Amino acid sequence: MKNIFYIVILLFYLNGYAQKYFPKLNNLFLQQSGSESLFSDDLNYFREGLLAANNKLFYKDLQTSNSRNAAFYSTSLIPRFITEVNFLETGMLLKFNAKSKDEFPSFPVIFNEFFDSNDGGKFGQGTIDIFDGGISLAFTDKQISTSSKKQNDEKPEFIVKKISYKINKDKLSIELDGNFKTDISIKKQKFAKDLLQKLKIEVVKQSFIVSCINPSNNKDILIIEFKSK
Repeated sequence: MKNIFYIVILLFYLNGYAQKYFPKLNNLFLQQSGSESLFSDDLNYFREGLLAANNKLFYKDLQTSNSRNAAFYSTSLIPRFITEVNFLETGMLLKFNAKSKDEFPSFPVIFNEFFDSNDGGKFGQGTIDIFDGGISLAFTDKQISTSSKKQNDEKPEFIVKKISYKINKDKLSIELDGNFKTDISIKKQKFAKDLLQKLKIEVVKQSFIVSCINPSNNKDILIIEFKSK
């Protein structure tokens, strides 16, 4: 009887544990390497940075649809044990903002990606729609500052609503649509929080830059310039 009791307890424990298991996001994306990857050797440092940032992200409620040259994913991301990552030690924080009251807070995302190849190598493009303010970028005061004294305790933070990207063997171009949470100042230029709605990330061999577009003249304003060691 005692052994049966322990077996019942063990089965109950394992069942509860299984219900709380979620697979890692990195198991779904960015696992290809070498000739199978869209990231060339020159851009692989950025892929490694993404893998490190996503290491504690999990997913649930996955829906997929795939064809030869396209893929669709709808899922909810669950940040576990972390809420922010210093991306490639640049000082730019990649933040995960799951605020639901569930036991395992999450936020929904939708991935659409398209890929192909030609004589010049593989290339791809896609979009990621992010809901409920689930992902944001926060910056140091040297990169961007809040322009109001009342907001000085808040880090300048950009809420990302949509990511669009294009990649080939030489370059990864990323556009982030969204808005800042506070009024900001970049290189002594002041902007209302809703005025700057797009950030750009250009990734090339061993370096990348982060910039925004000045809506008054459509010129880029440099925020971060990073060179891989």
